[in-house]
Amino acid sequence: MVEGKSVGLFVKWITLSHIICSNPSYGFPRHKNTPICLTGSICSYIQKNEWGTSQAKICDCRNVQCSPEWDPYDGRSITHSLHQYKYCKDAPPPVPICHGSLPAYTSNHYYDEYGLKVAMKDNINCHCSNDEEYETKYEYYRKHNVYVVSISYFCKQLNICSENEYCRSRVGRTSKYLTDTNCKCLFNYQCPAIKEAEAETFILNGIKIQGVKCRLR
Repeated sequence: MVEGKSVGLFVKWITLSHIICSNPSYGFPRHKNTPICLTGSICSYIQKNEWGTSQAKICDCRNVQCSPEWDPYDGRSITHSLHQYKYCKDAPPPVPICHGSLPAYTSNHYYDEYGLKVAMKDNINCHCSNDEEYETKYEYYRKHNVYVVSISYFCKQLNICSENEYCRSRVGRTSKYLTDTNCKCLFNYQCPAIKEAEAETFILNGIKIQGVKCRLR
């Protein structure tokens, strides 16, 4: 996993889809407006990578703006290496490296009876270490007239890449991408940087998904 990997929305494009699909700036919103942030929720995720700084908006704050800027000193951010989680108001204290069975990150999606996503509550509990990825667990339940999809992200060791598996991938539009390392290469192989001419590319509803595979050193 890339250096400084932390929990949040820095995961494979398929596990990022719940954020990307609800973010109009990424091309295919599932609802008319961004859902409202419930109290204490993360409102945005920002990542620094070789293409600059990219943001994935999660929800809208009430009466204040969720800052789109990288700023570890604004009092509304948790920063871990190249990853930053923004809050509507004061951020909680910094979180530790994960140990035990506690989920690293939880994301709760609230839908009304018509299937419109109306609210979000995202929490970060701890950071995965650099050689770990995420294992997801989904729960679905109804609370009064609201339907809730709860996604928990647990740390697990990176697997060895199979022959046809992408060791690294990125997803985004134009020059803004979120990146992830998906598996680790065998000792005599390495995972190359993603270059436009070398990566395998797919387009899904205007979203560019690219991946590279392990190659001999």
